[in-house]
Amino acid sequence: MKTILYQICLYCLFFFNTVISFAQNGWFLQLPPAIGPTLFSVHFTDSQTGWAVGNASFILKTTNGGNTWSLQNTGITNGWFFGVDFINDQTGWVVGDSGLILKTTNGGSNWIVQNCDSNLKFNSVTFINSQTGWVVGDGGVILKTTNGGTTWITQTSGTSYQLESVFFYDTQIGWAVGEHGKILNTTNGGNNNWNNQTSGNTNDLLSVYFTDSQTGWAVGYIGVILHTADGGVTWIAQSINTIFWLQSVFFSNSQTGWTVGALGYVYHTTDGGNTWNLQASSTSNSLFSVYFSNDQTGWAVGAGNTILKTTNGGGSWIEETDYNKTQVNYPNPFNSTTKIKYTVSEKELVLIKIFDISGREITTLTNEEKPPGEYEINFVATGLQAGIYYYLIKTGNKTSAGKMVLVK
Repeated sequence: MKTILYQICLYCLFFFNTVISFAQNGWFLQLPPAIGPTLFSVHFTDSQTGWAVGNASFILKTTNGGNTWSLQNTGITNGWFFGVDFINDQTGWVVGDSGLILKTTNGGSNWIVQNCDSNLKFNSVTFINSQTGWVVGDGGVILKTTNGGTTWITQTSGTSYQLESVFFYDTQIGWAVGEHGKILNTTNGGNNNWNNQTSGNTNDLLSVYFTDSQTGWAVGYIGVILHTADGGVTWIAQSINTIFWLQSVFFSNSQTGWTVGALGYVYHTTDGGNTWNLQASSTSNSLFSVYFSNDQTGWAVGAGNTILKTTNGGGSWIEETDYNKTQVNYPNPFNSTTKIKYTVSEKELVLIKIFDISGREITTLTNEEKPPGEYEINFVATGLQAGIYYYLIKTGNKTSAGKMVLVK
C-alpha cells in the first residue's frame, strides 16, 4: 500500500511526543496516542466484540466494547496487517504484506496461515458468509474463495493499479477501488470479469462502502468523496472542506455516515453526504479505519496505536488524560544504553517491546509476570543505527509508550 509510508511519515513528522491514556463517554481514546504500532483496520461483530490490526504483527481484541484490549498471538514476527473482517465472533480473516492471509475459527485464540500462491501485498478483505470472500491488493490482484479460504482463486481485474478496498453487498454484487480513481464493479461475484466504472476522478481512492446494491461512497486523496445512487453507473463528487486524504468511510444507514483520515480528522453526515461536518476527535494522529456497530457506537484506529470510540455518534470527543510520569527512559538521548522505568500496580504480566521508526519490532525486553513495585530495565542498542526508537509497555490491560533517541 503505497499510501501507508507517506501517512506514517506525515504522522511521525508532527505527532510523536505524547504518552497518554483516555477513558470517558462520547468519543474517547481507548489506547494511548503514543508511538508504537500503527493500526490500519478495525472491525466489530457487535457493540462488545471487535478486532484491530496493524504493523508489528499486531492483532488486538476486545470483548467489552474497547474498555480493554488484548494482544493475540499469530506466530508471525514483524508482519504488516492491513485488513480484518469477521462474519461472527468466532470466524474471521486478516490480510497483509507478502501474500499473507490468516484465518481464525475461535475468535482469534489461534490463527492459521492460508495458502494463496501470491507474495503481493493485500490491502483489504471482505466476507459475505463463512465460505465466500474476496481479497484485493497491489498489482490489481483480486482473489476469491468459496470454501472459507481453503483455496483462493485469482480473478481477472483488468488493471495493474493497486486496489486499496473491496466491498460486497451480497455474493454477486461488489466493488473495488484503488489508484488513479479506479473503481471496479462485478454483478456475478467476479467470476467472469470485473467492469470499470467511471469515477470522474484521478486521485487514489482508499475506501468504498455501500448500504445497499445501489447506494455507496468512495473516499481518497485530496479530500475526495464520491457518491452513487445507481450502483456506480454514475459517481458524483460530494463537497467536503478538506484537502487532506480520507482513508476510510462507513455508513450505518443510507443517511448516516463517517469518514476519517489525515491528522485525526473525522467527518460526519446525516443526509447521505450532501453535507459533511467536522467532528472534534481529540487526536492529531492520522486515522486509517472507522467502523460502527450502530448509529451511535463506533471506533476509529490509526497511527501510534490510537483507538478512538464514540457512544453518541461522534457528537463529542471527551478525553481524560493520565500522564504516567514513572514510565520514562533515561538518559534520552542516549549513546548505547538507556534505562526504561515502569510501575506495576498489582501482580500482572509485563510486556516491553522496542520498535524502530518504521514500526518494525527490534526486540522484546521482558515478557513475564511481576509483583507490584517500581522497576527499570536496560535497553542496549548495540549494532543499531542512530535514530529514533520507541518502547511499548503493556502491564495487564494498560498500554503506554514513548520515544527514545539513539545518538552515536
